[in-house]
Amino acid sequence: LLSLPVPMPQRGLWPYPLMTVWSEAPFGLVRAFAYLRFSANLLVYPAPLEDMTDNQVSAQQGQGEGASSSGHDDFSHLQAYQQGDAPRHIAWNVLARRDVLVSKRFVGASAASLQQLSWQDYPPTLDDEARLSRLCWRVLRCEQQGLRYVLQLPNEIIDSAAAAPGQALQALALHEDAT
Repeated sequence: LLSLPVPMPQRGLWPYPLMTVWSEAPFGLVRAFAYLRFSANLLVYPAPLEDMTDNQVSAQQGQGEGASSSGHDDFSHLQAYQQGDAPRHIAWNVLARRDVLVSKRFVGASAASLQQLSWQDYPPTLDDEARLSRLCWRVLRCEQQGLRYVLQLPNEIIDSAAAAPGQALQALALHEDAT
């Protein structure tokens, strides 16, 4: 497996750049090279940008969801704390005893655990690329935490339960400007 970082000018679908592969066989006496042109394309996602307003939204949802989901979700396990976890999910007793910050995880699908990620969550003064970057960060966070989400773009709605893996990120990468 070979990983080559390739800087791209912006998100979207891009052809692979022309690559040169070479070898300098013994002691640099002979140099062999070849040009590689791949027929595949690269899908470049928006650069994830942490969304500070999302922490406020999830805190407000967290307050309202405590009453409705307490009987529907069962405790599953403890997991290392991740930035953005709701304070009510922190295992405070473990923190007091062992000085380790962990979060409680639950199983069960309650309506309150559905994350709404919408284009309309941001003011109209925010440019499209900034919105896409923030939505990308929120999608990645939901994927990382295993949360179900619905992504609402101006021309598309994607439910993570019915979508193929990576479909939301692909929609963000290929989003056309609304103008």
